[in-house]
Amino acid sequence: MPVETTSTRNGDVPTTRADSRTARRLLRWRSRVDLATGMTAQLDWLTSHQHVVV
Repeated sequence: MPVETTSTRNGDVPTTRADSRTARRLLRWRSRVDLATGMTAQLDWLTSHQHVVV
């Protein structure tokens, strides 16, 4: 799947600073999937569902 860079759209978040430390501290939450595995799974899903991804 080729990467296409476009201009921002309404509703796009300009920056994110995602950090799971608060969830870990307050909820004792831990991810079950490491980042590389999760990103690979996301790409696999997007590739196989191109007909629904706009």
